[in-house]
Amino acid sequence: MPSSRAPWWLFVMAASFLAYFVFATYCRFWEPESEGFQLGAGTGPVVLLGVVPNSPAAKAGLEAGDTIVSVNGQRVQSFADWIPFRANLEVKHPLQLEIERDGRKLRPVLTLTRRVWTNLQLAGKVRLLGWTGAQLLTLILALLIAFSRPRDPVALLGAWLLATGASFDFVAPRGRVAVWRELPVPLSLLLWAPHISTYVLGGPIAFTFFANFPRRLFRRPWVCVLVWALALPAGVNSLLAQYRSTYHPEQVAGLSAWAVRMLSLLIAVGFVGGVATLVANYWILTELNERRRLRVLVVGSSAGALSTVLIFIAGALKGFASAFAQSLPVQMVSLVVFLAVP
Repeated sequence: MPSSRAPWWLFVMAASFLAYFVFATYCRFWEPESEGFQLGAGTGPVVLLGVVPNSPAAKAGLEAGDTIVSVNGQRVQSFADWIPFRANLEVKHPLQLEIERDGRKLRPVLTLTRRVWTNLQLAGKVRLLGWTGAQLLTLILALLIAFSRPRDPVALLGAWLLATGASFDFVAPRGRVAVWRELPVPLSLLLWAPHISTYVLGGPIAFTFFANFPRRLFRRPWVCVLVWALALPAGVNSLLAQYRSTYHPEQVAGLSAWAVRMLSLLIAVGFVGGVATLVANYWILTELNERRRLRVLVVGSSAGALSTVLIFIAGALKGFASAFAQSLPVQMVSLVVFLAVP
């Protein structure tokens, strides 16, 4: 009879995801304050769409319509170039900007302080606490599944998928890479496994699990192999950019915009494609208990994802839609759905 004891590598993976949760939570609650400007997210020049009054950007003299040309001497050509600078923001370490305004070149200095919890609106606090609580519960569930069935490949795939959900952030906290860089080397290396699992392999993991639960849908493995192979080009580019941003912050510009879009697309396609395979599997299976398990997984995954999206698109809405989406009752209902249904 095969041993039911958990292998050593499972303890290492569990420790890495626990460490990543603590790390991400620290960064989320103690990140630098908002820069105070809104950037255009296209592939062209980085233009300020708006500046918040009395914000660090306003105090630095930035105005709507300004174009960011460089940051700390590194040229910024698109929004994708700004992402690693945002991840490297540090409290009281000023950013030397070069901007273009009406044909003139200006060099304002942007200085940030630590974000103050009491300055957050109630809806923002609810989102922050709710998201952290949801991630903690998801991670606990992942660990319970992994260590209760350590020799079951499908159970481990499901636990891995849950653990990536517990490590995912729609928008990474400001200064996360700067904090990562200051960690002791062993801990810094430990964080790479959850990071790669979540932001590079999340889509393939989701698709592979859904295609094998509760029974294998595809007789030949080439479909899952193809999904994993599609993630490699964008994944390698993303890893190189993340490594450079973390350990060589003086060379952070140049993250490929296509890689960012491709990784986001792969995660979305992997999740949606995985749910589609669940539905296909549902109509093939005849055993009632297996069909019930699939119904729970389909409804839970869909409801949890939709409620999470509602929470995080609230800030992008305007007018009544924004006020409604950011209202406390809607936030609380969405969080309860996210926590309870999956």
